[in-house]
Amino acid sequence: MNSELLVNLKVSSQNDREKYLQFLKVVIYLLLLYLGMKLCTSILYYLKDSPERFCDTTPCIIRFSVFFVLFFGPWLYIFTCGLAHQVIQLDIPKLFIYMGSTFCCAICAEVFIDHAFILLFKQPAWQYRIWPKHHGFTSGVGHVMWPLYGFYLYCLHQAIDKNDKFKWAKDHFPKAILIGIDAMVLEILANTFSLALFGTYYFYYLPDDLYHFTTIQIFIPYVICGYIGVKLLDCLERYRNQGVWIGIGFYLTGILMLSHA
Repeated sequence: MNSELLVNLKVSSQNDREKYLQFLKVVIYLLLLYLGMKLCTSILYYLKDSPERFCDTTPCIIRFSVFFVLFFGPWLYIFTCGLAHQVIQLDIPKLFIYMGSTFCCAICAEVFIDHAFILLFKQPAWQYRIWPKHHGFTSGVGHVMWPLYGFYLYCLHQAIDKNDKFKWAKDHFPKAILIGIDAMVLEILANTFSLALFGTYYFYYLPDDLYHFTTIQIFIPYVICGYIGVKLLDCLERYRNQGVWIGIGFYLTGILMLSHA
């Protein structure tokens, strides 16, 4: 009996050590990621020209929207196929759900988060410089950017499901953390793209800890929104047979919200 107890205690202690080491690895990874973003944004900040202008003319908006989709769409797909180690097949009804719901919910979340920042920090988190809407809390370009991000989320979730190396990320909370991290990375890439081709930030973050490309302050709100979004998508996927109409409905609702800005 005593020997069994000792064995159980050893197994429990080993499991605790493994969990502690995994947690420590995650903390170190996040710290290194933040330092990497800090280094990259500082370099990009000192290489850029002055961004103090807006892109709100029709020719500029059209060029930005087209170039944005043509540049990021293929690369995001190639990246997620690389994570999956195979070509990701597109399930059109599910893809419509992801793209439409992401667009509609993201518009609402942007306005809500910026208002929350004003209440807590006396200033918004960001201000859009490309086709600003709702006092710059969101952007008219969201009608192409957010569906593209929904496309990326669909492909990312498929990659997670297909690659056993990502089995740790199959639950809702790890997915939400992953969304919070890659959203900040994608923001840096989006602003770099905008500065390089249009001479202005796409969205200008008022906190300057990451040189206005993004901010560490947005990580927790993104994780919370990511968790809610993953739960919602999980629920909507049950209605896959009506996915095309669900996606169109969400998209039209998002367009309606932007049109009333």
